[in-house]
Amino acid sequence: MIPKFSVVIPVYNRREYLRQAIASCLKQTAREFEIIVSDDCSPEDLRLVAESFGDSRVKYYRSERRLGAARNHQHAVSLSSGTYAIALHSDDLLLPRCLEMAGAALDLNPLAAAVYFPCIHLSGLKLNGSSLIPTVRFANGATFRKNPWLEQYSAVNPSCCLFRRTAFDLIGGYRTSLRFAYDWEIYIRFMKLGGGVIFLSQVLSIYRQHEEQAARTNSLDGLRDMLDLWKVKEYSHFPAWEIAWLVLTQCGIAIRNSGQISDVISEVTTRHLTRRVIGGIPRALYEKVRHRISDVDVNVNQNYQKPVDLDDTLRLATDVIADFEKGGCSR
Repeated sequence: MIPKFSVVIPVYNRREYLRQAIASCLKQTAREFEIIVSDDCSPEDLRLVAESFGDSRVKYYRSERRLGAARNHQHAVSLSSGTYAIALHSDDLLLPRCLEMAGAALDLNPLAAAVYFPCIHLSGLKLNGSSLIPTVRFANGATFRKNPWLEQYSAVNPSCCLFRRTAFDLIGGYRTSLRFAYDWEIYIRFMKLGGGVIFLSQVLSIYRQHEEQAARTNSLDGLRDMLDLWKVKEYSHFPAWEIAWLVLTQCGIAIRNSGQISDVISEVTTRHLTRRVIGGIPRALYEKVRHRISDVDVNVNQNYQKPVDLDDTLRLATDVIADFEKGGCSR
């Protein structure tokens, strides 16, 4: 029988995190699902983790060669058979009603490509805030043209998105040439080309923050992706000052981490984008100063909202974490 849901977990190492991620899937209130573990040639024995649950819904696959993050996401989805799919990062967790509630939203809107929902942040054993969600409940190409600020929405971690498999295939899946921004880029295409996206206001997943992740966030990969996208027709409309902002931000990170600003500049020059970036620097500097002296970003307050029922969700997430700490994630 074809399952309604596929939870695909692209993974490289992180054995204990993977164990917890799988356990959170097995606690779902929805029952028609499969779990696809796509191991990107990890040195650690992840097959043992997957098989330790003794559950036929957990399926383990290992790549013959290293694919990298975006290609492993694409490969993991290709292995799935569900009507709906979510690419759960191996260090994240699903709350028990995630599939049930997100799936119900897609059931009610057969034209929508995907549903996005906010997540709670987990640092160590401490729950530390949550992501925001746009105030619009549904956005397609027409909505985007009226609300271009939706392009700035960045809380689009794959662990916060359940998508329709047919829509994923229709738009060609992830842009696998990207190193970091493949999740944001597919959000844009789900919205503009895939039929539209639904925004739920309920928190349905837990996003784990840790040192390895922070190091990757501070790397040049994000800048490289945006520079590459800027050269593509669909994204050539990016304002020069926004790209210059990213360049200046990476220069600041390089200085703080005793890195080389020349490495940042090289990413621009090798792509022959120097003149375009220089043209955006005055506005970028102005915007940086304005943000520093402004206590409130009015646009953010108008366009985004906090999740609903956050106190109840925090209690539920606390119980989930406590259960794992007691060993409730293993069999």
